[in-house]
Amino acid sequence: NGNANLTGISDLFGEYANYIYGLPKNNNPILQSYQKELTEKITVMDLQETIDNIEEKSGTVPNMIMCSWKTRRILQALFAENHIVLDNVVLDGGYKAISYNGIPIVVDKYCPDGEIYFLNTDCFKLCQLCDWEWLADDDGRILKQVPNKATYTATLVKYAELICEKPCAQGRLTGVV
Repeated sequence: NGNANLTGISDLFGEYANYIYGLPKNNNPILQSYQKELTEKITVMDLQETIDNIEEKSGTVPNMIMCSWKTRRILQALFAENHIVLDNVVLDGGYKAISYNGIPIVVDKYCPDGEIYFLNTDCFKLCQLCDWEWLADDDGRILKQVPNKATYTATLVKYAELICEKPCAQGRLTGVV
């Protein structure tokens, strides 16, 4: 892909994320996601504060909490310590998840340990110019022979971007232990 990845969740957060989609975040509240680094063991109040802050700033409540397997186990221990009964929910596709305040807690293998993402998935849109297409040369040919070889190449492209229409409706907790 030549370093041309779609803008992802990590682009909404982090110390190097001062711009998104070419726009500066610092003077635009709608482009600023909620972030908090925990310095002590996570509490139920940390979770609720994050949800409340997102709702206050954006007018929407996250509909997914995403974390790693290890971080989910930390959350399960936290809920057990506080005698919080977790509901099980069945997601689209038949996947099962636990939920906090009706928000499913989903594991993602790419989510770093010690981080929890609070996402409003309704705010994400895949914008594309077209569906997948083969690139053709000036003669309209898709297959091109590799010089001096009995092999051919072709290039499949999709010009698209993952857009978060409301970054202020997203949040992240780091330092979760």
